Amino acid sequence: MMHDENFDSRPLPSPESIDQDNDDTHVEEDLTLNTTLPRKKGRKLERKRHGARNQDRHKNFIKWIMGKFDLSSSTVPEVSPTEYSATSCLHILDVAGGKGEVSARLTMCQRQRVVMVDPRPANVVDCFETSVLPKIPKKWQQKLEHQRQDDADFLQNVINGRFRQLVTTFDEVALSTCFDLQSSIENASLLLGLHADGATETIVDAALRYNKPFVVVPCCVFPNFFPHRVIYDEGNRAVRVRSHDQFCRYLRDKDPRFVMEELPFAGRNIAIWWDGK
Repeated sequence: MMHDENFDSRPLPSPESIDQDNDDTHVEEDLTLNTTLPRKKGRKLERKRHGARNQDRHKNFIKWIMGKFDLSSSTVPEVSPTEYSATSCLHILDVAGGKGEVSARLTMCQRQRVVMVDPRPANVVDCFETSVLPKIPKKWQQKLEHQRQDDADFLQNVINGRFRQLVTTFDEVALSTCFDLQSSIENASLLLGLHADGATETIVDAALRYNKPFVVVPCCVFPNFFPHRVIYDEGNRAVRVRSHDQFCRYLRDKDPRFVMEELPFAGRNIAIWWDGK
């Protein structure tokens, strides 16, 4: 719980306990055709979005992370909640974070230092205000509003103190040439990628190379971009990775210490993770 006189001294109540999240920003591949209506001549079949099935993805993912990994080394101390130097403090590395909802939730609700890697600049303050804040309990919204009445830049200052973004890709070229990216991996308490698309395998490889805990939740496979990926069937014959299930198995089989686990949300919800030990 937060102190009335200092919103920032404690985390916001975790949205992981709120069943009001309606996020639907990620388009899944398996859209289903709605054929309940008779098809008229010349009329295209309507596509039906399964928005409700993904509404809890971000909050449940973070709830799972906080229970699975020891993130005390990247937690902002309550005595100095806004002091943060990304080069000297451990942080969570959020790869391919998109608009920044995972980073926003970790930063404001879990008091985590976060470095996000994405080639598209993100406005995490706006993401928190529009995608996270409206879904937390009203009493905490009111406490935040009281803080902002005293300091209009309060939210901006807190996020600036705990978060920064590296506007770059996360691939082997960037890893070999970008010092900031290398340093961010070295100082990471956890590497994560929620539906990180083309960066997913690179996260796993970087975690092994730097001996870092990680979790990835694969989504798209892109078999034509990665024709080298193969798994072996029961007859020990090489099979190209084309499906989501094959991709998850391919990643898990990179190291016998890796764990494959189903996470508590719908859609693409298979995690491959390692605690770094």
